[in-house]
Amino acid sequence: MDPLCQRCQAFDIQAFAKDQYEYRGYKLKDLLESATQGCSFCSMLVENLELVVQGKDQRLLRGSKRGLLENSQSQAAKWFSKDQLALLFMKLYSTVNTTWVHFTAGRASSHDVSRLEISFLRVFISLPSLETLKGDAFTYNIFLHTAADPGTKAYDSGDITGSLYVELHHSVSTHLSTIKSWQKQCIEGHEECVKTMSKTNSINPENVPLPSRCLEVVTNDLQQHPDAPPYTFVLRETSGSGKYITLSHRWTEETEKYKTLTKNLNCRMGLCDVACQQCQGSPMELMPLFRDAGQLSAGLGIKYLWIDTLCIVQDDNLDWEKESGKMADYYQNSWLTISATSLSVDGGLFGDVPSESMPRITRLPYRDKERVQHGHFYVQCMEAEALSMDYKTNISQSSLLSRGWVCQEWLLSRRILSFSKAGLFVQCQIEPPRSLLGDEVNDTAHYGSTGISSKRIQGIDTLSLFTILESWFAVVEVFSGLELKNLEEDRLIALAGVAKEFGLAIEREQGEEGEPGNGLEATKHRYVSGLWFGQWRCLLWEQVSTGERVRIGGIPSWSWASMAVRKTSNQESNAMTGMPVQWTTLPQDDELPTCVCSFAGARTVPTIDALEGNYRTFKPMYEHASVMPPENEYHARHRFTMLQMKGRLLTTHIDQRFNEFENANIAAELTEHSPDLGRHMWRRVTIPTELSVISGWASLEHPEYQTDISATNSTLEAFVVTRSDGNVLGLPPSFRVIFLRRVEIPGFDSCFERVGTGGLFDAGVDKLFREANEEMVWLV
Repeated sequence: MDPLCQRCQAFDIQAFAKDQYEYRGYKLKDLLESATQGCSFCSMLVENLELVVQGKDQRLLRGSKRGLLENSQSQAAKWFSKDQLALLFMKLYSTVNTTWVHFTAGRASSHDVSRLEISFLRVFISLPSLETLKGDAFTYNIFLHTAADPGTKAYDSGDITGSLYVELHHSVSTHLSTIKSWQKQCIEGHEECVKTMSKTNSINPENVPLPSRCLEVVTNDLQQHPDAPPYTFVLRETSGSGKYITLSHRWTEETEKYKTLTKNLNCRMGLCDVACQQCQGSPMELMPLFRDAGQLSAGLGIKYLWIDTLCIVQDDNLDWEKESGKMADYYQNSWLTISATSLSVDGGLFGDVPSESMPRITRLPYRDKERVQHGHFYVQCMEAEALSMDYKTNISQSSLLSRGWVCQEWLLSRRILSFSKAGLFVQCQIEPPRSLLGDEVNDTAHYGSTGISSKRIQGIDTLSLFTILESWFAVVEVFSGLELKNLEEDRLIALAGVAKEFGLAIEREQGEEGEPGNGLEATKHRYVSGLWFGQWRCLLWEQVSTGERVRIGGIPSWSWASMAVRKTSNQESNAMTGMPVQWTTLPQDDELPTCVCSFAGARTVPTIDALEGNYRTFKPMYEHASVMPPENEYHARHRFTMLQMKGRLLTTHIDQRFNEFENANIAAELTEHSPDLGRHMWRRVTIPTELSVISGWASLEHPEYQTDISATNSTLEAFVVTRSDGNVLGLPPSFRVIFLRRVEIPGFDSCFERVGTGGLFDAGVDKLFREANEEMVWLV
């Protein structure tokens, strides 16, 4: 039986009688508490409410879950002055105790008062917030199917009359005409979908440059050759123009068995005969995923299919370097990208849909008019919410979309066909994902673990340079935590295609002369080590999750790309994934902070391969550092850049982690920090003149500062990046900083590596800032 909390065990459907008060409900606080304790109905409501709330009023569930500042005033007073606390409580006080989740009944008919005739339940939140005081109310709706088994009391009474959403099969032939029609409408009707991401070039997907190699799908004449397979697959050297389909998939042990190598290249291209020891002249065999993708391609009338596993010679370094540089164009120009987000039992794309893959269903007790329980009835989230949950669970959160290379493939592909266990979805640059029946997915579910909705980067031809750079931060926030098989080698290569498109848009916006660069005095924004330097926010990325930290070789410490997390669950001791990062949200109503540092110069440092035990890494060769090239470079050989900065260094003292989450929130508010991810890792910061008073917070990602023993009582230099003026309550200015420690680099003076980032406040900090002299430092 589905686990239910006491509240849901007492659920009374008769409370929704037609002559009764329309609304019933739960306190949001009680609902959230029951959901965390495993109640199936409450957790279903929370999951789907989070979908519809996401992107609108984030305080609603986030603040309610944590009971922000509840009973925390006395705890906060231990560390913060009265002046520091003055502006916080009204701003952060949660409305959880006065927020309700309401239920109303939807009916198939309303004529027979003796029967409830409930076909669905509407569930919504009304938020008593500051906005409500102005006459506005936030309302978030979800709808639940109700259904009962024939022969049960709930069904026979006519009280429960709805039905459940069920789809049991999808196949190659079932949806071909629908996919063709959707693709045709997209190409002919969507201007955005026939342009590159940067909007600087047009694409005619019916006639584009073909990849260097493609898998050709040959349809056999079964009438003349009844014993032949339906399709024959041949690898071709392709040139000229035409149309093709790409496959986005995850490499597995099975994939390794089918990859193209120098020894089987001729066989796959049909250049050998029966005497060949490799294949004896037999047609190429494909794993089920590749076979189904080929059959789908042929069914859509496209004879060429590009699959990296087959179309790149995997043990030829020259071929890999050449083709990996073209992969971004291959996906961006393709007629369609097939995304293998969910596979059938045999590892292919098509097959029966298991019943457990249907949108989530739970049960509630059914009570008759005498309030006597007679079994249960079913509830299932319906319409856009159910579709969004299916998309989020089976596509957004699929293992495929946890891969770094796939992030680029999805961002650049103009049209994508993806697979869930319950159905197929299509999406392009203009419209949100939709099922092949035409139902749209709630756009907050887009791209889940990749996190990038196409709308966040759509139309960058009309956006300001500042907004384009903000979009790059959004891309990095998604990409930074994704997995790569060869993390150190591929970390920046796997994002190079997207970076190049951003480069084209940025070059167009900043023109020939460039612009001041928002305080860093860069003539032009430059792509260096994974960031578009020239904007102060580039330096202020922050870690957002826990795990064993690892510093990647050959990438400067000031770049987000320099950090990884060791995968402790993996048997390989050196297996790593990217460390996810974020940038704090800029204030919406106030002026932007003032940048108080400046860019003075840069040097490109070549790197060489090195072995540390059995582990391959990259070492910077500082003795060969040279002036940066005049143009943006996206190749891995430009992965390491030293930055010379001019600014103020403040000596700080690092203490233990905040012992109360509310205190971390107060420190965040005093430095205008948002959102709240990562605050559980924050450490208290003091200054030498006031060791007993908190003067800021620090998030330290450096591997050597992860424990209280290693970090507490450390002295670090805070390089001040921005300064914000004090607020109306008379509080002193706040500062955003990066924490540094000195390193020795032959041939360079005043060199520092980044240890973390944070924020400082308090009058003592402002005094130190005003007394400090500007100096030149190298960030390495």
